Amino acid sequence: MWSSAQSNRHSTNARISSQRIGRRSQGNANRQNSSNRPSGERLENDVNTPLPPYIRRPPRHIRERDVQYFTEKDALTIPDDEFRDELLGTYVKIIHTFMPALDFDKFVMLVIKSDGSEPVSLLLFQAVMFASVIFVNSEILRPRRFSSRKAARKVFFSRVRILYGLDCEPDPLTLVQALLLMTYWYDSPDDEKDTWYWMGIALSLTQVLGLHRDPETSNLSPQEKRSQQRIWWSCYIRDRALALGIRRPARIREAEYLVSMLKLHDFDMVQHSPELLGFFKACGFTTVEEDRSEVICQICIELAKLCACIGEILHTRYSVISREPINYESCKNIAVLPRDSNQQMLDLTRCDSMLEEWNMNQKATSYVAGNDWDNWVKKLIWLHQALLRMTYLSAIGALHRLRALTSLSSPSVSSPGLVDMIAAKKASMRKVRETAVSMTNLAFDLQSKKFLRYFSTSSVPAFLSATLIHLLDVVVRPNQ
Repeated sequence: MWSSAQSNRHSTNARISSQRIGRRSQGNANRQNSSNRPSGERLENDVNTPLPPYIRRPPRHIRERDVQYFTEKDALTIPDDEFRDELLGTYVKIIHTFMPALDFDKFVMLVIKSDGSEPVSLLLFQAVMFASVIFVNSEILRPRRFSSRKAARKVFFSRVRILYGLDCEPDPLTLVQALLLMTYWYDSPDDEKDTWYWMGIALSLTQVLGLHRDPETSNLSPQEKRSQQRIWWSCYIRDRALALGIRRPARIREAEYLVSMLKLHDFDMVQHSPELLGFFKACGFTTVEEDRSEVICQICIELAKLCACIGEILHTRYSVISREPINYESCKNIAVLPRDSNQQMLDLTRCDSMLEEWNMNQKATSYVAGNDWDNWVKKLIWLHQALLRMTYLSAIGALHRLRALTSLSSPSVSSPGLVDMIAAKKASMRKVRETAVSMTNLAFDLQSKKFLRYFSTSSVPAFLSATLIHLLDVVVRPNQ
């Protein structure tokens, strides 16, 4: 992942970033006009306003004026129970499958019981609310005076960022979980603290905590080992997904972690309590059988395996460029460009074989198949099968696009070599076209089922790449 010196620098940068956010937030507080305060459900502007019993109070170092600042900036605003449950239901349907960092069953139980016996982290709760709000129906938002999902997301992220900036979460593992959810934030290309920025801080903290080491060698309880395993692989999957989607460097290197591949054993598939079953049914789940839970967990495992292939593609086929000295934590001018050499052509064949092997060996339950839906669980499975398929198609495109679109006019290429390169170029172009067609068909299916809105912004480049290939075909082959 990083060298020892890099690790220290990243750890320091993570803490400095936190302090800077806090100072900047406090400095801006007095400049905020009341008309800019977020719409939606507000608490009274009273430093003594109580939080619900299921929310843990801020730590002792948070002073009264900090609490007042939280209140003024709506960081202590908790959604009403109906809205809260809708957001929790959305989280388990859309986010949790591919980011199983939370012990979600326990988290939900502590919230819906609301007895204060074991309150949950305020920062983590607000992060869950933020990550979910972009996926809820607009009909849920309008009565709460949010004009759009984008407006709601901005308000909810502001709450999380303010809490993070004033160090209101003392537990580092919980902080990693919250930071992972903060990677769902994206506002504009000019925003330096975007998805990639928050991912960098999350990975800095995982390095400090040693989450890249094998948890089996630790003295943790079995449950804690499973939890750390899921948190690490959530970081890994997110790192690869962002690198593939927004063309930024993947930070985690394969040789620099010792965590074994996810297994079904790492997921806590236990019998649900009556209260939790009631919550799931209220969210639209008419069934939560164990075999269905196993299918969803298996899809996540297949994604982790696919991400290992993606990491190899990104490492061997692309190189990092920057207009300034590289600081992986915050530099927004870092990008990746394709490598081009004879060795890279050999690596392409090897990576192509890796992807094909993954595709052939993945569990049958992870393939996109059928639309026989009589409950939300089957819809959920199909959605994540489609997400997995989209990631696979994106990986093929990233692997073959360079060779498919590279000019072969170099005079240094001998005739026999040129013949081989032309054949290889045609093979890559065929794969790129097939991928574009498959991606378009998948997008059509998703849109016809009203599922396309459940995809995150990092999936946009995948569909854009397919569109560009179609446009290229229109120019090159207008009569076909």
